[in-house]
Amino acid sequence: MNTVIIIPARFESSRLPGKPLIKLNGIPMIIRTCMSCESSFGKESVYVATDDIRIEKMCMEYGYNVILTSSDCLTGTDRVAEASKKFSDDTYIINVQGDEPMITESVISNLYEYSKLNKYTITCKTKIYEEDEFRNPNIVKVVTGDDSSLLFASRSPIPTTKNKNFINAYKHVPIYGFLKKDLDEFYRLGMYRKSTLENIEDVEMLRFIEHGICIKCINVEYDGVSVDTPDDIIKIEKIL
Repeated sequence: MNTVIIIPARFESSRLPGKPLIKLNGIPMIIRTCMSCESSFGKESVYVATDDIRIEKMCMEYGYNVILTSSDCLTGTDRVAEASKKFSDDTYIINVQGDEPMITESVISNLYEYSKLNKYTITCKTKIYEEDEFRNPNIVKVVTGDDSSLLFASRSPIPTTKNKNFINAYKHVPIYGFLKKDLDEFYRLGMYRKSTLENIEDVEMLRFIEHGICIKCINVEYDGVSVDTPDDIIKIEKIL
């Protein structure tokens, strides 16, 4: 089975305009994300999906594949779905978010190995240890069943006790492994608008849940930082 990693990237961002090209210790963030991904299946398997020629130019300068998409994509997953039309139906699509420059080969490998045994769309979670993270609306929290099925995802602090106390929680690790048919269905369902809960929470994987498509959410060890705010840039540059 052919496997590719598609990284969606758009220039416009309400909190960090031009985010993919922001330099982290001298290297654009989108390039750092590509570099983190290429060790899994090789540089030739990494594709950036974008509608911006500035991002296209930068990626090509570093030798990465680029697929130009429309500017009408509602979400990063919609952009990946549009880009995936370049590949055959038996291609396994791994989606790593462009603002995840610290993604590790271990996380990608865990997702891929699980996919061999479980024919579902798959994403990842990791344990939250700090209450500040739990209460941070920039961090998506997930709740899963005993069979690892994703039950819900929210920017709100979930789950809590009736007194709103933090006991045990997990945050989403923004990586997905898609069956092509599920990705195509996701795109079809969002051709005109986001689903109701997806729009309220601003969490795109809720589109799957609302339409009865099962997602498996597996536990991984991961302490990377997603880039959502200027403070995140400072945190990452101290680590890199």
